[in-house]
Amino acid sequence: MIKEEIVFSDACLYVKEHIDSFSDEQKVKLYALYKQSTIGDCNIERPGGLFNWERKKMWDEWENLKEKDIKDPKQMYTNYLSGIRDNWYGC
Repeated sequence: MIKEEIVFSDACLYVKEHIDSFSDEQKVKLYALYKQSTIGDCNIERPGGLFNWERKKMWDEWENLKEKDIKDPKQMYTNYLSGIRDNWYGC
């Protein structure tokens, strides 16, 4: 369990340091998985506003995770990152 926490922490740091190298779709997915890992199910109201589409998309992705039976969101986060960046660990 401790190793998983370290890998998740390293993954979050990698994403933060390389955020501009991800596509918008990847950023939204990583955001949702991060929120699910650190907070759990979406617990806030959907953002409003006409020009707030990016925040709405992020909220929608996080909210959609509620419907899935995710046993280990941190592992899902690191697996997703490994799927789009197979050489991220150890960078």
